[in-house]
Amino acid sequence: MKRSTRIFGIILLVLAVFIVGYLAGSPSRAPEHTAAGHNATKDQASGNETASASDSGKKSNVVWTCSMHPQIRLPEPGQCPICFMDLIPVTDDEGGGDEVSLRQIRLSPRAQALAEVEVTPVARRNVGLTTRLTGKVAYDETRLNEITSWVGGRLDTLYVDYTGQEVKRGERLASIYSPELFSAQAELIQANDALTRLAGSPSSLTKNTAQLTLDAARKKLALLGLSDAQIAAVLKRGKPSDHVVVTSTSSGVVIERHVTEGAYVKTGSPLFTVADLSHVWVVLEAYESDLPWIQMDRTVRFTTEAHPGETFEGNVVYIDPYVDKSTRTIRVRLDVDNEDGQLKPGMFVTAAQRSETGGGEAPLVIPASAPLLTGKRAVVYLQDPDDPALYYGREIVLGPRAGNVYIVREGLSEGDLVVTSGAFKIDSAVQIKARPSMMNPDTGAPAPAGHEHHTEGAPAGPAAEMADMEMNTYAYDVPYDFAKQLPQLAQHFAVIEDGVYAAQQGATGVTTVRGLYKQFYDAICGIDPTAITDKEAALQWKELSMLLRNDSYLGSEAEDIDEAARIFKEFQGHFDTLSRTFPLQPKAQAATLPTTPEFGESLSRILQSYLALHAALANDDLDAAHAAAQEIQNQVNKAPADNLSDDAADVWQQSSEEMLDALGPVVSGKDLDSVRNAFQPLSTALSGLLTRFGGPNGAPIYEMFCSMAFGGKGGTWLQTQKDVLNPYYGQAMLGCGEVQREIEPAETTQAAPGTSGAKPSSILDTPDSFRQALAPIVSAYLSMQQELAKDDLAAAKNQAKAISLALPMVDDSVLSEAPAAIWSDTRAALEKGAAAVESSPDLTAARVGFRTLSQAMLTVVDRLGAGKQRGLYEAFCPMAFDDTGGTWVQEGETIENPYFGESMLQCGEIKRPLGAQ
Repeated sequence: MKRSTRIFGIILLVLAVFIVGYLAGSPSRAPEHTAAGHNATKDQASGNETASASDSGKKSNVVWTCSMHPQIRLPEPGQCPICFMDLIPVTDDEGGGDEVSLRQIRLSPRAQALAEVEVTPVARRNVGLTTRLTGKVAYDETRLNEITSWVGGRLDTLYVDYTGQEVKRGERLASIYSPELFSAQAELIQANDALTRLAGSPSSLTKNTAQLTLDAARKKLALLGLSDAQIAAVLKRGKPSDHVVVTSTSSGVVIERHVTEGAYVKTGSPLFTVADLSHVWVVLEAYESDLPWIQMDRTVRFTTEAHPGETFEGNVVYIDPYVDKSTRTIRVRLDVDNEDGQLKPGMFVTAAQRSETGGGEAPLVIPASAPLLTGKRAVVYLQDPDDPALYYGREIVLGPRAGNVYIVREGLSEGDLVVTSGAFKIDSAVQIKARPSMMNPDTGAPAPAGHEHHTEGAPAGPAAEMADMEMNTYAYDVPYDFAKQLPQLAQHFAVIEDGVYAAQQGATGVTTVRGLYKQFYDAICGIDPTAITDKEAALQWKELSMLLRNDSYLGSEAEDIDEAARIFKEFQGHFDTLSRTFPLQPKAQAATLPTTPEFGESLSRILQSYLALHAALANDDLDAAHAAAQEIQNQVNKAPADNLSDDAADVWQQSSEEMLDALGPVVSGKDLDSVRNAFQPLSTALSGLLTRFGGPNGAPIYEMFCSMAFGGKGGTWLQTQKDVLNPYYGQAMLGCGEVQREIEPAETTQAAPGTSGAKPSSILDTPDSFRQALAPIVSAYLSMQQELAKDDLAAAKNQAKAISLALPMVDDSVLSEAPAAIWSDTRAALEKGAAAVESSPDLTAARVGFRTLSQAMLTVVDRLGAGKQRGLYEAFCPMAFDDTGGTWVQEGETIENPYFGESMLQCGEIKRPLGAQ
């Protein structure tokens, strides 16, 4: 009965608890339970400040994101479309102020306290590190000697019968009974006796034979291991011995005995191993992190337990080129003198090496707690010195660790405030905001290609509307002053790509590849981004240039080609992002500024003098360069700029000041190197000027680029011909370079309907006498074209010689300034092409020279008016020169291909007639 009552009571109690719980949980007066409220509660429980943001969503800019997929950012609560987790609220309000980095975040004072943020200024100081290593004493392998038997026989006596016994060089070790040795000694004695008996013989032949026999017997005994003294003893004794004594070939300690007394041995059988312990090795084991501080020939001190308080030292003579797979250590070998014999092979040693940085500027160092490590690269967070609430990330390149600090190789400057505590928490917060971070470095990349942009400063109109209809292949249009610096990066990248491939094929070495990476590093460090006005584009450039600088810096220090290739994979990814973000081949800026006729004539004279300076440098003529530079100064100083518009006057003032600054060193330069160094900024200033005003007199102007100039930084210059005439290397590398872009003439005409679209240029006003002087050159060129079409090398060379002879007969003093400027470059190209054909060893080389002539001939006919009555046409073969194409000038419209000759005589097409007004 009591039991039944107890069970019934328990049941009632359970029911009561259930009812109370149900009533307490019913939503009789509870507010609406939203996802926002749920998440806010969770955030409050964890101490997260974002809960208050959800309560005041109308007052702050709140977005909803996924903690696992921060790229999901929605204006309202819900679930992540990827993992279906509840979204959490985060504030997107950075508190105002300009953005300084894609990796930035703003923390309130309470958030800084929760993250326990501490900062330390980056400093320069010499650091030291005591590297502690362990190892063992070992035999010096270069002082080990194996004592072997020179003859076969029975080992009758061991004079040294235990290991550890010290022996001297020449000391007896064993005695071997050998019948072979007995017979060899008997032969020696018999040969000696025969020679003695024949001493008085009149036959020299007999005596010589006996002497040869004796010498052969001596040689045989020497090969059996007997010394000269032992052989002499045999002769003195006069009877053979059936035993030979084995002596030690070096002094030392017997560390191994291979035989026992009475054993039979063969020729070459090992008997003893002797080690010279006056000099030993100490083999230490170093971890990978210790290697930067261990260098060849450095003295290392060590101690042993056998001699407490006594310090020994040795020099580092060898470092293993590989890592031991089982211990993950690298063996480091010391050479140690051991004359007193205190060091015994097998002893354990403890080494300590003190390394100091020095010998130059102290390195930048940061506390070891600051970087978030990702290999040689690391991410650090910096505090803005002007805004303590603002933090931003930066990828850097670390050097070796020295105790509690890291040496910084690239990415920081002295005085930067680096976060030393709380960096990982800041990185997590940055990741939540879908910004680039250590955990997700690719977040924040620019929008995919295909966005439509207007070029900054471009005028509206039909041309602009047409441009807007086309999709760009990059995310941002940027000012030309910035964009014009980018093509060199594409050129350096292509060279690195080829270099890495060539090194992998064994065609070049890692040293060459390191140099190519260094050239890219110097080039990107030299780019000035101040012209970028779009803030978002400026931040993207800051991020991408940082990554590419680090890539190229690491590549410049690659230890082997495998490492250089691994770096290139990441480098290529970052460069691809750059190519999708910015125009690596920018279009020339439109020449929108109006000029007066007087100013246009002045520009023409400046350009003519510049081209004369360029020609002087290409010919290595210092005196002519000085004269041309002086003339440019005069023309710049007296240019009539009074009637220019305000915008045009501002451009002229800036450009003229830059040109005059560059011209000073050109005029006073005492050698070609100093003049060429100043020619680069002069070219840059004039290029920018002509880009805004257009080429004077309607002449096309080409901006050329040589990637090898100035130690790989590259150099630009201007020409009126596409054929390269390098002013930075002169005759040493005259053809090194390429066309980077064309500066459009101030006035151009459109192609006639039905033509290929090429822009025929107007013929300049040149005297008839000048055109008549050019006629023999045109005739010789056309004959050369015919001869090459017939594969006749000798005849083509004759026509090249005719061009070379005709060029000095052309009097250019009758020309006005504009035609004279064009003829200066054209003549140089004609001379170069004719010389190349005349000296060519085969048709292939002759056709390369002919292509140079053809580019110049287009100008001779189309701009200078020579041969305009002959019915000349511009022809083009797209397959010539490995599908890069080749142009030439010919009479008539029937194709006669000079680049393929009889094999493909009619390959090509007529592009346009020449000589038309």
